[in-house]
Amino acid sequence: MRELVPLFNKVRSILSRVDLNNGEVKRRADKWAQKIKYKIKRKVGGRKLDNLKYKRIIYKSDILEPLIEWYRLYLTHKEGLFHCYYIKGLP
Repeated sequence: MRELVPLFNKVRSILSRVDLNNGEVKRRADKWAQKIKYKIKRKVGGRKLDNLKYKRIIYKSDILEPLIEWYRLYLTHKEGLFHCYYIKGLP
């Protein structure tokens, strides 16, 4: 759990930066996602990450499961995630 909190706080701080333009937020978020991918690859060895599937996370879950889920969600929602930066004045 201690490993997840700083990673979550990092992405939250990236996405909450209203002073950055869309491209810079994307760049920083992509860098965060690559960090997650690296952590996953270190834990699973050489296994491919192409076919990530949803897996219900419970309190007994290994640290790897939330990391995979965060990475999967980022990849599947990446295109629409940054559209709010085009709308000025959005809270």
